[in-house]
Amino acid sequence: MFELVKDLGFNQLVIFIKNGSRANELEKILTNSKYNCLTIHGGLPQYKRLERYKEFKDNKKNLLIATDVFARGIDMGKVNVVIN
Repeated sequence: MFELVKDLGFNQLVIFIKNGSRANELEKILTNSKYNCLTIHGGLPQYKRLERYKEFKDNKKNLLIATDVFARGIDMGKVNVVIN
């Protein structure tokens, strides 16, 4: 996984993952490896999801780990790589 992410040239990257707990664990691993990432999933309160979406959209973070809650009708203009 790290080699794939490391070797990809990306503006912003979205990784879709099965559930919120796995998303949180992957965020910890990637953050410890110096990646600039965050998570969005259904286990977060609505205001937190919106804050994080704005942070990602404003390009303050360039790697997003999300469950399918993020995939529903949002603008991802700078995203050039998506991993399912």
